[in-house]
Amino acid sequence: MADETPSSRRPASRTARRDRVALITWPRAHHARVGLDLRLEWDRVAAAHPNVVPVALAGYALAQALMAHPVANRRVAIWGIRPNPTVRLSFAIDVKNDLRIAVVDRANEFDPRQFQLALRRAARDARTGKGRLAMATRVIEILPVPLGRPVLRAWSAITAGLGIGALGITGAPFGAALISSVARFGLPAVDVPFVAFTRCAMVCSVGAVTPAVVARNGQAVVVDVVEIRVSYDHRVCDAGQLAGLLESFLAACYKPVKGGGSTPS
Repeated sequence: MADETPSSRRPASRTARRDRVALITWPRAHHARVGLDLRLEWDRVAAAHPNVVPVALAGYALAQALMAHPVANRRVAIWGIRPNPTVRLSFAIDVKNDLRIAVVDRANEFDPRQFQLALRRAARDARTGKGRLAMATRVIEILPVPLGRPVLRAWSAITAGLGIGALGITGAPFGAALISSVARFGLPAVDVPFVAFTRCAMVCSVGAVTPAVVARNGQAVVVDVVEIRVSYDHRVCDAGQLAGLLESFLAACYKPVKGGGSTPS
């Protein structure tokens, strides 16, 4: 008989067994990659969340979904799969043909517009080199490759692997997901590789707003859409858990928000 227990509320002992088997089966995130594409009908989303850009809306919606499905807000640590301390999201930021990572912490506490402001501030800090994370990145960049690789691995093992803060950087600094927007380049969503040192269970790209044919009321119509390409580490979530997470993500994209959350500091 099929198990009818909601996948995000499985007993701890059963989840622990599932996690152990997953880690034994797939030693690396790219071995356990699950990929899928999502499409947002942007005219409907924009009506629900006016003046919010696609990457900020995607971050807001994912944060709400992670809050609703905490089993997905985890990472593969050194000794097993561990929960992240908060709902924290990372964003790849383009800086003069280079990349930086901007982090939004307690992301579930913001409404869409507040999340957009928090993301803009985090992106500005990443671009200008402010904050401990940006400073650590700059130190890594100046090291020669043979030295930089083991240093980065050791730093990742301590902070993301063990969840221990180091050099002023909090434990598990990158959170559950790394999001990259390729909209500014006019590109559709693309495959984003897992970034090993972040230990994020999800990576995704958000594409540009483009016209596409969709079905509405039995008719084919042309509307603006945004494509989102997702890769998930199957060791952290199975298909049922991922389906629940994405269902909540899409619901947050299309549902208007009244009021607001905490004001980002």
